[in-house]
Amino acid sequence: MTAESTQLAKSQSPSAMVEIVAPLDINRLAEAFKKFQQFKERLLIPSDWVDIQGKRFLRKSAWRKWALACGVSDRLISYERVPVEGRDIDGNFYYRVVVEAFHLPTGRSSVGTAIAARSEKKNWAHEEHDIFALACTRAKNRAIADLVGGGEVSAEEVGPEETGAYPLKPSK
Repeated sequence: MTAESTQLAKSQSPSAMVEIVAPLDINRLAEAFKKFQQFKERLLIPSDWVDIQGKRFLRKSAWRKWALACGVSDRLISYERVPVEGRDIDGNFYYRVVVEAFHLPTGRSSVGTAIAARSEKKNWAHEEHDIFALACTRAKNRAIADLVGGGEVSAEEVGPEETGAYPLKPSK
C-alpha cells in the first residue's frame, strides 16, 4: 500500500465521514413555512379546499398552484393496471401510479405512489379514465407535498368511506 492509498483509506473511514444532520437556518425555514401559510390564506379560493367531517383539505388545484409558485415540476415514472385477484368477478381493478416531483434549481426530488380502485365508487362517469386520473392526482399530490414540506393529506386521499359520497364539496 502506498502512502497515497493509505491516506485515502484513512479519509474514507466511517469516523471521518460522520456528519451531523442538522436543519437549515431556522429563520429561513420559519419564513418559508410562513409563506406557505400566507399562500393558503391569500391565494387559494374556496374551490381549492374541501371540508370533510369538519376538517379542511387541500384539493388538487391547490397543490398544483403551490408547485407553480415553488417552481416544482413532475413526471410520470410508471403506472400499472392491476386486476383484483379473487374478486375479479365484477371486473374489479386498480391503478398503481408513481410520480416524481422535482425542483431543478436545488436538485431535490420526491416520489409519490398511489392507487385508485374501481371499488371506491359505484358509478364512474368515465370509469377507466377516471380511476387512472385519480391515481395520478393522488401520486402527484403526495410527491409535491413531500417535496415542499406540506405534510398534509390532500382531499383526493380521503376516500368515500370517510366522505360518504362523491363528489367532494368545496369549502365555503
